[in-house]
Amino acid sequence: MYLNLSYINAINDNYIWILSNEKGFIIIIDPGDSASVIKTIKIKNYKPKYILLTHYHKDHTAGVESILNNYPNIKVYGPKIKNNKTYIINIEQKDQYIYIMQYKFLVIMTPGHTENCISYYLSPYLFCGDTLFSGGCGRVFTKDYNLMLNSLKKISKFPNDTLICCGHDNTVNNLMFSKSVFPKDSTILFYEKKIKKLIKKSKSTLPSKLQDEKKHNLFLRTTEVNLQKKLLFKNNDLTKINEINFFYQLRRMKDRFCWS
Repeated sequence: MYLNLSYINAINDNYIWILSNEKGFIIIIDPGDSASVIKTIKIKNYKPKYILLTHYHKDHTAGVESILNNYPNIKVYGPKIKNNKTYIINIEQKDQYIYIMQYKFLVIMTPGHTENCISYYLSPYLFCGDTLFSGGCGRVFTKDYNLMLNSLKKISKFPNDTLICCGHDNTVNNLMFSKSVFPKDSTILFYEKKIKKLIKKSKSTLPSKLQDEKKHNLFLRTTEVNLQKKLLFKNNDLTKINEINFFYQLRRMKDRFCWS
């Protein structure tokens, strides 16, 4: 039975993803807001069955308890952490399959943004929270840049037609940053034109395709030696031309990036 993908734009640029089948049963991913979710459920006459959480930042979880108060039979899955909420079904910290309704989801560990981030894959959809964005990646709150880079590499190995269902639509900001670092990069410029066309038609920039991300997203292009040399030359750091130093400096630059 096919699952249809839709989304709710909530809070600021957060995306709450919904998978629904022909009977109206739904799976909700990262509900950072309850009012918009409950409103959608009532309008669409949905029957909520599951909530999947990628990590525990409030903008991804704030709506959970209110939704459960209205629909107490929902099952909630999330990464296992110490002193977790009692209503959460803990997913152990290892790659594994879980069955949600009749669907077989692959759950992969993607730490870096937080220590316990996980992603859910049901072809062609990958729900990766704040690990990979369109044109960017999440902040590395763990300060473990090797961990984050390895998670991004793990995601990059998925099929090229994978749809990246990330937690925020910050595509434009990410592309502006990328252009500020590499203003003449043809793949970035090409993708920017594509995004501008979508926005002009009032269409969402998400989900994006992994094959596109691998072409233009700098955080998935960390092995490109020419990019490493250009960035590290710009930052007067030619002593460590390697992948992890490139990723570290790029992510730190993005942390400081201001765009308006």
